[in-house]
Order: sequence, then C-alpha cells, then structure tokens
Amino acid sequence: ISAAFVWSLYIFIPKDYSNERDFMFIFINILVIILVLPLLVFKIYAIFNDMNFIEGVSSTSFLQDKIVNRFLTIPLSNLLTFFGYKVFPESNFLSFYLKDGTRASVEIAESCSGIYSVVIFIAAFIAFIANEYNRFDFLVLSLLILGILTAYFSNLIRMTIIVLVGHYYGIENMLFVHSNIGWIIFLIWISIFWSLLFYILPKQANQINE
Repeated sequence: ISAAFVWSLYIFIPKDYSNERDFMFIFINILVIILVLPLLVFKIYAIFNDMNFIEGVSSTSFLQDKIVNRFLTIPLSNLLTFFGYKVFPESNFLSFYLKDGTRASVEIAESCSGIYSVVIFIAAFIAFIANEYNRFDFLVLSLLILGILTAYFSNLIRMTIIVLVGHYYGIENMLFVHSNIGWIIFLIWISIFWSLLFYILPKQANQINE
C-alpha cells in the first residue's frame, strides 16, 4: 500500500520537497524488495510445486528455525553464560532461573530477531546515500557494515537486558521491559550513527569536490 502511494503521488510532490520525495520513494521500494518480494516469490514457487504446507508457511518459521537460533539464541546464551548466569538454550527457547530459583523460559521469535530494524536501517541508509551522497565507495560500504553490526549487537544487548530483568525482577517486569526497551535502544544507536553519518559524509563529499 505504501509503495502504491509513493508511486502514484510521486509526480504531484512539489520540487521544493524533491529530496524528501526521492528519499521516501527509494526507502519504501527497498523495503518492498527486501521484505515482500522474497516471500512472494517463495509462495509462488510453493504453489507451482504443489507444496500443500503453503497455508502454514511464513517468514517466521524460516527465521526461527535457521537464523534466529544461530544468530541470537546461541550468542545470547553464550553472553549470559560468560557473565555467570545459568541458561539453557533449546531451539528458539531460552530457559533461565528467576532469583527465587524458579525456572522460566522465553521464546525468541521473529519479532525478537531485530530483522526489521536492520532492514529499515539498510533501506534508510541506501536511500540517504542515493539521495545525498550519490556514490557508493569504500567509506559508504564501511558505514553500512558498521550500521548492520551496531544494529545486531544493540539487539543482543536488548535481549540480554530483558532476560536479566526477568531473572532479578520477575516475569511481569520482564514483559514490560520487552515491550518498551526495544525502541529506546533503537533510537539511541540510530541517533548516534546518523549523527556520525551527517558528520563524515558531507566532509568527504567536499574533499572529493575540491
């Protein structure tokens, strides 16, 4: 729906807002390419190959079974173990002890993977570079990799904080933190990164032009 709007309204946006228009156009279309098209292609492939499980298939199952376990559940378990906490990873579930000795378990689902924040960052970064910097060099590639790594470790820190809150303060407080800490950490790291981006790229562009 958003892509349809930016395509339909593109020519009606005044030239005074061309930067904002082009940024949103590129941003929304990259989101569609990364998030929507792969799943659509897979579903079409499944239909033509008579896969009767198509009704139950989703990006969630793939992420949970493959990516989430390898890149979040296991690293999170290793990090907590390093700091001396007893945790027990099993598939995409992480069991841990509350302070009173009760064993609890949390499911690390697709929404916990941080995949959407990474994709949003990548789309916004590419749109900004295409609209403002207009070149893809080693500096841009380095900043992109730095941003992706920062997003990944920020999400790992978020999950660590959530489990620790559950350990020390109980499940109810853990659920509250789970609902609120994500956007706080996201805003902090994205603000720092974008400030760095605004500081570095204009200087680099001026040096190239000179």
